[in-house]
Amino acid sequence: MRRLVITEKNNTAVRIAVILSGGSMQRSYPNRVPVFDFSREGMDYRVVGLRGHILNLDYPEALNDWEKTDLKVLVRAEPVKRVIATNIVATLREVCQGVDELVVATDFDREG
Repeated sequence: MRRLVITEKNNTAVRIAVILSGGSMQRSYPNRVPVFDFSREGMDYRVVGLRGHILNLDYPEALNDWEKTDLKVLVRAEPVKRVIATNIVATLREVCQGVDELVVATDFDREG
């Protein structure tokens, strides 16, 4: 069984990995992003810390002239997601391969 833990910041990933592994985790740097691997109670863990925001949300290009766009249309518009941390997204794609369980250990707020 493989479990992936994603945290909001790298220092949180380090703390979780150290505590759960008893300090025996191995560190690697795919795409220059720290990833911590260890086993505990028969389960393989990978812990990855994000760095805050990895996406920006924006309005579709056609709606960016707010003076000419109906407010009701803006409110209902689906945001466009723009990746701003491509190395973190690439790392997440790599480390999630073959994972059986995902733990989202981010802050309990809108961004988390």
